[in-house]
Amino acid sequence: MKRNILSLLIALFATLQVAAQTYDNLWKQAEINAQKDQPKSEIAVMKKIIAKASAAKDYGQLLAAEMRQAILWREISPDSLTPHVKRMEPRC
Repeated sequence: MKRNILSLLIALFATLQVAAQTYDNLWKQAEINAQKDQPKSEIAVMKKIIAKASAAKDYGQLLAAEMRQAILWREISPDSLTPHVKRMEPRC
Protein backbone atom coordinates (compact mmCIF):
# COMPACT_ATOMS: atom_id res chain seq x y z
CA MET A 1 0.00 0.00 0.00
CA LYS A 2 2.76 2.44 0.96
CA ARG A 3 4.69 1.50 -2.15
CA ASN A 4 1.67 2.26 -4.35
CA ILE A 5 1.10 5.65 -2.75
CA LEU A 6 4.78 6.50 -3.01
CA SER A 7 4.82 5.50 -6.69
CA LEU A 8 1.75 7.62 -7.33
CA LEU A 9 3.31 10.67 -5.64
CA ILE A 10 6.55 10.29 -7.59
CA ALA A 11 4.63 10.05 -10.86
CA LEU A 12 2.59 13.13 -9.94
CA PHE A 13 5.66 15.23 -9.11
CA ALA A 14 7.45 14.08 -12.26
CA THR A 15 4.45 15.15 -14.34
CA LEU A 16 4.33 18.55 -12.66
CA GLN A 17 8.04 19.08 -13.27
CA VAL A 18 7.65 18.28 -16.98
CA ALA A 19 4.74 20.71 -17.29
CA ALA A 20 6.73 23.46 -15.60
CA GLN A 21 9.64 23.01 -17.99
CA THR A 22 7.62 23.32 -21.16
CA TYR A 23 7.21 27.10 -20.87
CA ASP A 24 10.95 27.43 -20.37
CA ASN A 25 11.64 25.22 -23.37
CA LEU A 26 9.19 27.14 -25.55
CA TRP A 27 10.67 30.51 -24.56
CA LYS A 28 14.18 29.20 -25.24
CA GLN A 29 13.04 27.98 -28.64
CA ALA A 30 11.55 31.42 -29.34
CA GLU A 31 14.80 33.09 -28.31
CA ILE A 32 16.78 30.84 -30.65
CA ASN A 33 14.44 31.79 -33.50
CA ALA A 34 14.89 35.46 -32.62
CA GLN A 35 18.68 35.12 -32.71
CA LYS A 36 18.42 33.46 -36.12
CA ASP A 37 16.14 36.31 -37.27
CA GLN A 38 13.20 33.99 -38.00
CA PRO A 39 10.13 35.98 -36.91
CA LYS A 40 7.56 33.63 -38.46
CA SER A 41 9.05 30.66 -36.62
CA GLU A 42 9.04 32.72 -33.44
CA ILE A 43 5.37 33.58 -34.02
CA ALA A 44 4.61 29.86 -34.34
CA VAL A 45 6.23 29.29 -30.94
CA MET A 46 4.26 32.22 -29.47
CA LYS A 47 1.05 30.58 -30.71
CA LYS A 48 2.00 27.39 -28.86
CA ILE A 49 2.67 29.37 -25.67
CA ILE A 50 -0.63 31.25 -26.09
CA ALA A 51 -2.58 28.01 -26.54
CA LYS A 52 -0.91 26.38 -23.53
CA ALA A 53 -1.32 29.46 -21.33
CA SER A 54 -4.97 29.90 -22.33
CA ALA A 55 -5.75 26.30 -21.43
CA ALA A 56 -3.89 26.57 -18.12
CA LYS A 57 -5.22 30.09 -17.40
CA ASP A 58 -1.65 31.25 -16.89
CA TYR A 59 -2.28 34.90 -17.61
CA GLY A 60 1.31 36.06 -17.11
CA GLN A 61 2.61 33.74 -19.81
CA LEU A 62 -0.40 34.56 -21.99
CA LEU A 63 0.16 38.30 -21.79
CA ALA A 64 3.90 38.01 -22.45
CA ALA A 65 3.36 35.78 -25.49
CA GLU A 66 0.53 37.96 -26.87
CA MET A 67 2.64 41.10 -26.55
CA ARG A 68 5.68 39.45 -28.14
CA GLN A 69 3.53 38.16 -30.97
CA ALA A 70 2.12 41.67 -31.59
CA ILE A 71 5.66 43.09 -31.70
CA LEU A 72 6.74 40.41 -34.16
CA TRP A 73 3.76 41.03 -36.44
CA ARG A 74 4.50 44.76 -36.35
CA GLU A 75 8.11 44.09 -37.35
CA ILE A 76 6.98 41.97 -40.28
CA SER A 77 4.20 44.30 -41.40
CA PRO A 78 3.71 47.67 -39.66
CA ASP A 79 0.02 47.86 -40.57
CA SER A 80 -0.76 44.52 -38.86
CA LEU A 81 -0.70 45.94 -35.33
CA THR A 82 -4.28 47.29 -35.34
CA PRO A 83 -5.90 43.97 -36.38
CA HIS A 84 -3.84 42.11 -33.81
CA VAL A 85 -4.95 44.47 -31.04
CA LYS A 86 -8.59 43.97 -32.11
CA ARG A 87 -8.12 40.19 -31.88
CA MET A 88 -6.73 40.60 -28.36
CA GLU A 89 -9.52 42.88 -27.07
CA PRO A 90 -12.20 40.17 -26.60
CA ARG A 91 -9.81 38.19 -24.39
CA CYS A 92 -9.41 41.13 -22.01
